[in-house]
Amino acid sequence: AAEGRADYAVAGAVVELRPRVGDDHEPEQAAGAVLYLALLDAHTGKVLWSDTADRSESGRGFFLHLYDRLMNDRPVRWHSAEEWSETVSDGLVKKLVREVD
Repeated sequence: AAEGRADYAVAGAVVELRPRVGDDHEPEQAAGAVLYLALLDAHTGKVLWSDTADRSESGRGFFLHLYDRLMNDRPVRWHSAEEWSETVSDGLVKKLVREVD
């Protein structure tokens, strides 16, 4: 918002990255990410919109393993924390665009 030229500012933060523990195909613990995104009035600093998103694959283990056995010749690779952070940030930006559109 240098010299008052911008009306809005976007701020974001990685709140938590949970690394995958174990093998890429059958981890002991799934990876995950928590991100925060906010739209600010650049003149006042007031938060106009904000959201936090938390995503992981922790619930997919049993069903994915069963699906792999029935449909695939190889196991499906689980996402890393970094991959989840990209997915989560994409989702938050899409929500922000819908909100201001």
